[in-house]
Amino acid sequence: MPPGRRIRPSLSFCRRGARRRRFRTGPAPANSRDSNGGGEPPFGDVVLGEDVSGLLAPTDLTRFLVSQSITHVHLSNPSRSLLAALNSTGVRILITIPNSLLLAFASSPSSASSWASRIILPFITSISAIEVGDDFSASVSTSLLLPALPSLSSAISDLHSDIPISTLVTFSVQRI
Repeated sequence: MPPGRRIRPSLSFCRRGARRRRFRTGPAPANSRDSNGGGEPPFGDVVLGEDVSGLLAPTDLTRFLVSQSITHVHLSNPSRSLLAALNSTGVRILITIPNSLLLAFASSPSSASSWASRIILPFITSISAIEVGDDFSASVSTSLLLPALPSLSSAISDLHSDIPISTLVTFSVQRI
């Protein structure tokens, strides 16, 4: 990237109104400072969801992310080919498990274990966190989230991993 050009965040809205960060390159404003206040490059992450169309091939996308010094990506229900391409590049991955998988995880711990063995285990050194669910309402969180979280937590610990697992809930969910 030429000197004077930095990645600047801007907010965009994905389907269902979820806020996602989008990054673009361009000249940094004259009065801009690194977010960390030092001489290090600013931290940036890229969010890639299932609804993205016209995406580069996984190897080309990985090459682009590395060339732009992107250090973290947030992937919603990623493909194994994209995870394989990102593996061993130094790019850290946060995986979002979509709501469509919560019923399987809630009803069968073996589903969560199978998913973790297939998606997490081969790329375990590149995955920094797992986010459970992509869109929550009170009914989803109580009926699916609570049974799915222990199944997934058990599946991850069976892999002898301490990858953090988190979830998002709306402020309207006061008591679970």
